Amino acid sequence: MDISQQLAFAVKEEIIRNVLKSHQRILVLGFSGTGKTTCTLRAVHGIGTPCYFSPEQASRHKADTLLPEIVLLTALPGIPPSGASQPILIIDDLTRLPQAALEEVTALLKNPDHWFKIVLLSRMLLESKELMPNIDVVVKMKEKTAEMMFSNLPLSDQK
Repeated sequence: MDISQQLAFAVKEEIIRNVLKSHQRILVLGFSGTGKTTCTLRAVHGIGTPCYFSPEQASRHKADTLLPEIVLLTALPGIPPSGASQPILIIDDLTRLPQAALEEVTALLKNPDHWFKIVLLSRMLLESKELMPNIDVVVKMKEKTAEMMFSNLPLSDQK
């Protein structure tokens, strides 16, 4: 990676970090399905990531992982995993979701009591009358930067 690519990556990373600090329901346009963005976001505080692993696993010792049922029982009622102040639910490649899954995502977005951040990654803006009104911010990723296209926060609240 040359210096201009590194600088572009740093700019995008800082923009995303600021958006994550100030918004709950985020739509990121321009890339998805690569896994790189998803892995980066999950490494911070994602659901089903090292926050739910036993301490032995972090040091590469053999250990039992939590059963998926335990993770769900912990996540669904709103109990964040140990070490995560506010987990992030990441939906990668929103354009490929089946209609039933898209309806579930929309229901999550509409729920005012949800306790975690929701980040939706999509290659393009979706034409969904149900989904879009429930998005706090839309960020468009570009080659060398990122642009906040929409935010429902007043300018004085944005950091």
